[in-house]
This record gives sequence, C-alpha cells and structure tokens, in this order.
Amino acid sequence: MAGPFEDLQEEINPWVASLLNTVPPNLPREPKLVRDAVHGFIILRPHEVAILDSPIVQRLRYIHQTAFANLVYPTATHTRFDHTIGVVAIADKVATALAAAGSIPENEAKHISAELRLAAMLHDVGHVLFSHLGEAVMSDRFRDRIQAIKRQEFLGAMRYFEAANIGEVLSYAIITCEAFKDFLQFVVNAYPGLSIDATRIAGLVIGRPPAADYAYEADIINGPFDADKLDYLLRDSHFSGIRSEVDVENILYGTRVLKKTGWPSYLVAMPSVVPHLEQILFSKMMLYHAVYHHHKVRALESMFKSIFEIVQQDPASHAPELRLASFRSFLELSEASFITSCLADDQIRPIANQLLNRRLIKRAPCPLNAYGHPGYEAPAGAD
Repeated sequence: MAGPFEDLQEEINPWVASLLNTVPPNLPREPKLVRDAVHGFIILRPHEVAILDSPIVQRLRYIHQTAFANLVYPTATHTRFDHTIGVVAIADKVATALAAAGSIPENEAKHISAELRLAAMLHDVGHVLFSHLGEAVMSDRFRDRIQAIKRQEFLGAMRYFEAANIGEVLSYAIITCEAFKDFLQFVVNAYPGLSIDATRIAGLVIGRPPAADYAYEADIINGPFDADKLDYLLRDSHFSGIRSEVDVENILYGTRVLKKTGWPSYLVAMPSVVPHLEQILFSKMMLYHAVYHHHKVRALESMFKSIFEIVQQDPASHAPELRLASFRSFLELSEASFITSCLADDQIRPIANQLLNRRLIKRAPCPLNAYGHPGYEAPAGAD
C-alpha cells in the first residue's frame, strides 16, 4: 500500500522525466576543472560532470541561495548551483582528511568519496524558488501532507523522514524516483567500473546512513558540522561581504571517526578543534543577525509571502502558475517565471513592482511613553 511519500514520488516523477528529456545526456570522457570564488580550483570527475550537466542540477543555477538578500547586499547573488559545487569540494576533503589521519582505511575512503561527492552534488536538487523562503510557503501550504510523510514508516524505520526538512525530502524523492534512477543507471553504464546506489546517496542527504558503520558518512553530508554548513557559511559571508571566518582546514585536520563496539561510527572532532567549531556558531549568529534576519531582508520576505496570501484568498482569479496547488508546481516554477506571472496579474503587480524596484515596506515605529522611551509604561501615579 502506497504511503504519503510514495504519493509524492508519483507526483514528481513525470516532472523529473520531462526535465531529463529536455536535452540529451552529456557523457564527457575527461574531468572538468571548475574555478570557484571560495575554494579555488575544483576537479569534477567525468561521471560527475554528466550528472552536473543534467537539467535537474542545472536548474539550481537559477535559484538564489539567500533569496532576496541581494537587494540588501548587492553582491549576494550566488546560487544553489555554486553552493552545490562547493559542498562537493568540502565533502571530498573530509574523506581525504579522514584517510590521511588513519581514521578510515584508504580503500574505504576511495569508496565513500565517490558516494559523498554525488550526495553533495544532489543534496539540494529539491530546492524551489528563492530557496528556504519558497520552502517556508510550501511548508505552510502543505503542512498536513508533510507531517504525514514525517510520521510514515519507510524502509523498515518509523518516522524515517522526521528530522528532514521539506527541501531534503524533495531531494530524496527526486533522487529515488524512477525517472532519475533510470538516468543514473544510464550514466553508470557509460563509465565502466562505476557503481551508484541512488537509495544510499539519498539516505546521506537526509542524514540516514546505509548502516551503523557508515554513520559518519551521513554526518559529513547532514550532521552537526557537515560539508553543507561549512560551505554556506563561507559562501554567504564571502558574497554578502560580512567578515566572518570559519577555519575549515583546522576542522578537517582534527576530524576523526569514532569506532566503538555496539555504537554507530559517528564523525567526531578532537579537543583541539573545539574553538574552530565555536567559530561555526559565531559565524551563524553573525549571518543570522546581519543577513538572514536583517530587517530589510525580513521586509522583502514578508512582501513575497503576501503575494501567496493574496492568491490563496481567491485562487481562481489568478494565473494557474501562481496557485501552486502541488509540490510539483513549486518545483516547476522558476524565479523568473514567478516575477513575470506576478507582473501580468493586476492585483499582484503593485507588490511585484515594489520588489523589483526595492520599495520596501517599513517597520512600524514604536510609540514613546511619557518619558520618551519606547516600550516602557509610566509608573502608576507618575505625573
């Protein structure tokens, strides 16, 4: 009997198939050298280039990493695509560092490196327009369906998706749907000696290891100090211009795999790395204060959400692409198409123009009390 997650897979499989059929697969025979603004040169293997060049991953070029933050920090125009390549680079460095420290055998490092790199490359394929901002709208609209998926038993485990956010669930659904698995098999067949297990890779994306002995592998992709966090902290700081540092090299140098009989093999850090892990916390605090929760960024987010609130009041009077009645419709809608559709809608056009021209809503001023201080009432009996 199909459950809510299987229903989600069935819903998005035709979209994945149509997207993959847009262009013929590219099967290069040589590695590709990518120059990244944060990590420098990154070498991608031929089969990784084949997957990177697929429309499923290429669509991430057109999803802003920090939504509308570029209207506050002009250079914050980076996307989920360049973040994806950065996560591949860091995940590979972690595997290399673990092998160099003798924490895992060389042959195991080679094996997990291939899986880690693909999990890193595919970890964000479930993102929708404007990244987490679009996810917030989707989570609110489909709350009951999402909760049903999180409560569902899957692969023999209760609440298999409980710790995953909706973007990670969508990534898992895309990687494991029939259309994408067929594409992966096509790539595998083109490169002798290549072995790819879509379910294992998808499990790493949501922090579910293939076995307890490989718990550290999931930690590298989705854990307390994973490759995703290490890249986005560096990338968001770099492109926003915020001076916030994370010493990735020192963290990698002091990372180990804890192996204890009867326990999962988790990724851990040596005591000398603790100050650098604290850097991660401080960097997150800085970015949340200066970028993600900046009052003008929050104003832009509120304006974006108000568009969907208007559409929900009377869906029939708005264009079908703005009604977003399914998970698939969110995946299909690009940021450019969203703006175009808003500008064509008489009721929504004023808000869209305000967004495009950076005419932001303002914070309501806090009234002053009799003493000239905001938020304090005059004491009883005061003149």
